Amino acid sequence: MRYAFISVISLCISVSDICYVDAGIILYSERQVLALTKSMRATKPPSLAIQTQARGYAGAIAARDNISIAAAHYRAAETIAKADDAAAHARKIVFHLERALEGRFNVAECHVDLGQIYLAAGDFPKAIEHLLEVAEQRPDLRLKLARALLAEGNKADAIANAEAAEAKLKEAMLNDPKDWASEVNWIASLEFLERFDEAIAHLNLSLIHI
Repeated sequence: MRYAFISVISLCISVSDICYVDAGIILYSERQVLALTKSMRATKPPSLAIQTQARGYAGAIAARDNISIAAAHYRAAETIAKADDAAAHARKIVFHLERALEGRFNVAECHVDLGQIYLAAGDFPKAIEHLLEVAEQRPDLRLKLARALLAEGNKADAIANAEAAEAKLKEAMLNDPKDWASEVNWIASLEFLERFDEAIAHLNLSLIHI
């Protein structure tokens, strides 16, 4: 039963094509995130040459658009992430985001993007560091924080965050029946908390109303 339920969750995520990173950098699909993850795991930290090149690119954007260097780094990350070969430049994206964060530009969005990218890449300590900064603002991010905490062996905090996320997501879903993202994330929170019967009952009820 558990495997069937997880398959339903995967199907829901695939069909709705939920953004893994939906503030700042736009990485639309699960396929793109998996490609980015593979690239990050296979790529060494940026060399001095790559860092120099990235700084030059950001400098050119700052001069062209008359914006701060921190804003230029963020815009550079955005531009690279939207390219067809974004996965091949994962380290550059992270480098630009970190420079933007250092410059205090779009701080919340930088934490959102970096937290989710590091989570997808399996770098749980860094994911936790960034997600802690924004989890209070969005229950879907609190659920991601719970996953990172559990992966680090902190089960108590993971459960506490997942329960908090579940309550907020359920409230959002009930307030707006068309908030499909909250509904899918709420079901995912039930799966995380191993409340399978409740999740399956809701899915069965949803199927009746399709």
